Amino acid sequence: MLKNQSPKILQIINHRIFYLLVALACLANLHFYYVWKVANYVPSLIDVSGWLCTGFLLWKRGSSIKIRSNFISTILGLLLIIWMVIRHTLSQANPAMDALSYTFPIVVFVGLLLIIVGFKQLINYKSELAIMSLMSVPTLFVSTTVLSPIAHIDARLMTFILHYVGFNVSRQNTTILLSKGAVEVMGGCSSVIPLITVFALLVMLTSLYAAKRKQQILIYSIATVAVFMINSVRLCLLALLVNSGNDIGFEYCHKYQ
Repeated sequence: MLKNQSPKILQIINHRIFYLLVALACLANLHFYYVWKVANYVPSLIDVSGWLCTGFLLWKRGSSIKIRSNFISTILGLLLIIWMVIRHTLSQANPAMDALSYTFPIVVFVGLLLIIVGFKQLINYKSELAIMSLMSVPTLFVSTTVLSPIAHIDARLMTFILHYVGFNVSRQNTTILLSKGAVEVMGGCSSVIPLITVFALLVMLTSLYAAKRKQQILIYSIATVAVFMINSVRLCLLALLVNSGNDIGFEYCHKYQ
């Protein structure tokens, strides 16, 4: 039985995609180790599914992956991977040294592609690069800086919903004022993080299951509206807990939602 299977096993091992997936798995393990040990949080669904989806997309390409790199792209790819690995190693002793830790997935994946396919073929891997890019977004930083205006949209939706339900509510920037309390929509509580999470999952799904451009636009539009509405309802419930004086319930829901 083993003798009959050995040629197939050797064929798999000798195929270039095998070594590519092994390298990808090693980089994924380094990422998970950093997230768990250094960043001190459990790898999320996006982290795990992102690496698995990227590996599956590469496996689907199979023999279509051709080695087209040159000396410059190979050296640059190796330098990118070694640079990020060294940064992660140093960050175990001093986490402040690794300010770009979030970019590990996209940087090492670009380095891996440069080693295999070179510069000119990178554009052909836009789905994989999009997944890795969304995995590399520092969500908390982005939600409190670049995309902080989204908190104003959440605050306006909250005001509309609470007013429509029948509460006496007013708004000052991102602060919602009720009769017996007030809440402020901070960047970390806005729809930014849910949007990034949902977009990452949608990129994976639309990469695995082909969809036309119009269908993709419709999917992303519906998802965006749904995220805003669901998050606004969640924030309204938190505001009502504050208005009722239920501080314990607010702290519990705010921490674990």
